[in-house]
Amino acid sequence: MARKLEAVARKDLAAVVYNETLPVVDKARADSVVFLVNSLAPPKKSELASDHRVERLEIEKVLGRSLMYLIAAVARETVMRHKDEFDAAVFDPELLDLVTAGLSPLDLPEEEKLAGAGECLYRDRAGRIGLMKALIPMGPVVMRVIHTTPSDYRTAA
Repeated sequence: MARKLEAVARKDLAAVVYNETLPVVDKARADSVVFLVNSLAPPKKSELASDHRVERLEIEKVLGRSLMYLIAAVARETVMRHKDEFDAAVFDPELLDLVTAGLSPLDLPEEEKLAGAGECLYRDRAGRIGLMKALIPMGPVVMRVIHTTPSDYRTAA
């Protein structure tokens, strides 16, 4: 088990969990917390159908599955943070269908996937949920650092 954890910790995607130099999510000061998970490769339902198949998952899929659990835990902590505020984490089948069929449909050509980059659901402080598209602001500094990864983001600035 220790060898598997060490192997996962060396992957770029694992930096969010294993890199102690990255800042902690400051959910106490944030109006909203958004997780960008388009580069994760979670396992398919068929790959989770048996213990035999689960044991042979690619590291990226194991990490993808683990990060989704981590996101759920952060969402729970964020929602339960203040008893005097109304917050909600929405894991709704209709929203799930909207995300998987509308925002992130499977088996799209690469060109169509790129056209949908940045689309997401957004929940404001009033609890309203809507579609949103995050666009990259133009500018030399932003363009230089926007596509950095956790392993090189400090050197890009």
